Amino acid sequence: MSAPGRNDPCPCGYGRKYKRCCQRTLTVTPLGYSPAERTNAFSKLLRLARRPEFDSDRALAEQAFWSDRLERL
Repeated sequence: MSAPGRNDPCPCGYGRKYKRCCQRTLTVTPLGYSPAERTNAFSKLLRLARRPEFDSDRALAEQAFWSDRLERL
């Protein structure tokens, strides 16, 4: 089966043309950030997450994510 053309009906069955439906979700737009900018933003996010006012939220998230994994170890 070949890929649908832009003006063909979308194979998802929604009733729109492919270009106005699922093709938009499959199109990947490149990020305009350098690796250094991404690293810097990630380190700032980690610093923010370590602030004391987020201790209870972080504990809940760690419990939800790690609870069953830690039990298996």
